[in-house]
Amino acid sequence: MENFAGHLEEIFLTVEENFGRQEQHLEQHCNDVLQTLSHRYDERAAALGEEKKRKLEALYTKLLGCGCTLDASKDLIETAQELYRTEDKRLFLQAVMPTMKRIEEFAKEKPDLTLVTPLEFDMPLADLSDVKTMMDSINIVPAQSAPVINPSLFSDDSVEYYELYYRPVLEDTPAADSTKGPDVFNVKVKETHCSVGELLPNVQYEFWVTATNTTGIRPASEKACLRDSPLLHQSSDQRSVAACPEAALIRWESGTPNPVDSYTVELSETGTDGTEVGPNE
Repeated sequence: MENFAGHLEEIFLTVEENFGRQEQHLEQHCNDVLQTLSHRYDERAAALGEEKKRKLEALYTKLLGCGCTLDASKDLIETAQELYRTEDKRLFLQAVMPTMKRIEEFAKEKPDLTLVTPLEFDMPLADLSDVKTMMDSINIVPAQSAPVINPSLFSDDSVEYYELYYRPVLEDTPAADSTKGPDVFNVKVKETHCSVGELLPNVQYEFWVTATNTTGIRPASEKACLRDSPLLHQSSDQRSVAACPEAALIRWESGTPNPVDSYTVELSETGTDGTEVGPNE
């Protein structure tokens, strides 16, 4: 039942991941469709604007021609009215012939009263086949991925034991790819913590952990690199140790860029013959 419950939790997470991927898939497709439609709109709007400009220019040219024709007709009518009102027969005969000639020439030019451009706009059907294809592709659901085994789904009760592996990584010796070898040490524990001793001072170590339960050994964790604290200077170094009968001042350098949580100082009393009487901490 625990394994089945763990499997259900894995499937639960897989459904959540598939939903997130499908949501991103849908959003990306919708953005592509909207971007394509926006591009088509800009193209059609620009084409309509150019067609409107051509129609207005043609109508304006036609309107200017009509204005010129009206001005010429008005001028001839005014001239004819002046001739009609004149009382001097001699002046009438002198002006009537040129005026009649102008009227005849004007009458020969028939004005063009047809529209130079249609009022309707040319609106061809837009080819949106690619947009339809994009819209149809939104309904295509990508295949679900297999459930991902997540070791963190198992509680501490389901783990029989852990194995902590570690090995020194010397600066002049490249780290081996294999996790097994003579320089690899391991500690088997049931808790999620343990203490490791006998580490070389100021040496970088690699640590990784595996968990084992009834289904077997889980994949190893990522390797973590740590460096042990350096050794304290010996008391013979007067630059780092200053002592008197009531107190002692001890200094040392960490020698590592990694932050140090705490240090432990061990003191031991020696007799007159140089032997240790007992350690103090």
